[in-house]
Amino acid sequence: IVAALNLRLLRRPDVVYLNSAKSAAYARAAVNRGIPTILHIHESGRLLTETLARYRFDTRSRFLRIAACSDTVADELASALGVSRSS
Repeated sequence: IVAALNLRLLRRPDVVYLNSAKSAAYARAAVNRGIPTILHIHESGRLLTETLARYRFDTRSRFLRIAACSDTVADELASALGVSRSS
């Protein structure tokens, strides 16, 4: 995964859009390179919490935005990240 991401980031994109919590490794790599990143979460339950625990995002990063596909996922996401939910 890291090799694929490094290859893709040789041409620095303006933004990285990732459509699953399972792509969190790519999100972390892009954010660490200062590339604005949108992580669109669809997963819930253990899959969500275990994935987020594995990658531990700095929710204060100016390069990361995390979006949820539904109100239910948004509630779980906010709880898992220990942040208040914004609209």
